[in-house]
Amino acid sequence: MAVPSTRFAAATGYHTSVTKLVLFGGRNANFGDQVLGDTWMWSSGAWAAVSPASSPSPRFGAAMGYYATGTKLVLFGGKNLAGIAQILGDTWTFDGVSTWAQLSPATSPPARHSASMGVDSTGQLVLFGGFGGPNGDISLGDTWGWNGSTWTLLA
Repeated sequence: MAVPSTRFAAATGYHTSVTKLVLFGGRNANFGDQVLGDTWMWSSGAWAAVSPASSPSPRFGAAMGYYATGTKLVLFGGKNLAGIAQILGDTWTFDGVSTWAQLSPATSPPARHSASMGVDSTGQLVLFGGFGGPNGDISLGDTWGWNGSTWTLLA
């Protein structure tokens, strides 16, 4: 039975349209600085590895949530450890089957890791907080909303 390797700080989100939990990346718990970039889906009590043609770069501490209007999971940011750690500020969507797509929104939150993402009572996908700055050690308290094509800073 296939299962993801032991890891921490992976991004997870429930894809309502395909009724599956999606797991992406994380940091390998057994190999120190190894950062993962694999995609797994949980359904009916079992894990299945997915091999998309394109994927976000390996990362840990990314935020992920389901955007119902667009029927896609949205992944933002994270941190990698390729030499000097880089804080990421990219936006990706996953269709819940086999396709990750990198987006280029007109406006984006500053790069960050360890943020939280969820849906508010209106169905808007909301990103909050995390850590950013050049070294990824500045605590952030800003709130951003995703409308399917761009991010908006919320008051």
